[in-house]
Amino acid sequence: MDKLSYRRHRFPSIVIQQAIWLYFGFALSYRNVEDMLAERGIDVSYETARRWALKFGTIISRKLRRGGRGRTGGGISMKCSSPSTADSCTSGVPWTAKARF
Repeated sequence: MDKLSYRRHRFPSIVIQQAIWLYFGFALSYRNVEDMLAERGIDVSYETARRWALKFGTIISRKLRRGGRGRTGGGISMKCSSPSTADSCTSGVPWTAKARF
């Protein structure tokens, strides 16, 4: 059962994926997921969120562990070391703050 099939479900796949992402990504309760989806205008019971998590949660988490879609898609990443060891960040922007001891 590695293939995801959202057939015969009342809600579109994006709603199911959002509920599963909220539950597993932020360690929320099923009732919190229900409340967050209700704020977006989606009427889903906590029991439905529980069923989705049981049915699709293991498959989605397995795909994420294998390296499905990365989380760092379009953001800006800049790593800076402490000012005492380096004078610039890895992005090339000079380090402006000097440590005072």
